Amino acid sequence: MKRILLVMLVFASMILFSCKNESANDENNSSDNNTEVTDNNGKTNEPSVEIEMLEFDPSIVNKLSGIKGALQYGYKWKDKAGYNLLIFTRATAFKQWEDADYDGMGDNFVYLKVYHFSGTEESYSLVRLVQDGETEGCGDPPFAIDCDFYDKSISITDLDKDGYAEATFMYYILCASEITPVPTKLIMIENGEKYAIRGDSYLMEIKMGGEKDIDFGNAPDQLLDFASQTWDKFCASKP
Repeated sequence: MKRILLVMLVFASMILFSCKNESANDENNSSDNNTEVTDNNGKTNEPSVEIEMLEFDPSIVNKLSGIKGALQYGYKWKDKAGYNLLIFTRATAFKQWEDADYDGMGDNFVYLKVYHFSGTEESYSLVRLVQDGETEGCGDPPFAIDCDFYDKSISITDLDKDGYAEATFMYYILCASEITPVPTKLIMIENGEKYAIRGDSYLMEIKMGGEKDIDFGNAPDQLLDFASQTWDKFCASKP
């Protein structure tokens, strides 16, 4: 009798152990285990890429094709796209009028260019070129011509934390014979995308200007908020 009872207990234990193993295998094969792990805010635990600012070597300009104008500023950083270069150039030219009564009468030209390159430290490709200027017809002495960057407006950020840096900068174009609001533009580029605010500086002396047109499409709010604050900071008066 004891032997029969012992056999029955061993048999029951074997059945129970088999059921537990089958249950464990079902859990491990569950599709829920393929769900991406998230934190308490619902964001993935994939590590974000920090923007790393690096030293810019001006000699790199001579190794890149297509650069025109004199180097004004240069920036280098590393983000999700790889190594990045932001190069600002400016060039001027003058064309004498054929029927000018005296020297100095003609057309002035001013060119501003901003190049964004990305790639490896051995090989860069042009991602975006922003160019403006070519202001002409201001050769008559009473008119002033100017076209330049607001150097302190330049910034490299990652406001939306997507691993791609935003490069923001402002510049103005002036051709005038009197005090007047200055046509100004703010440009923000991110991984090939371009956003802009275009308008005039506000001249407190004559209470004129300050108009602006925002062209930021579906950009995140953080980008537009930063751009608007930057615009307001540098467009209070003539450069």
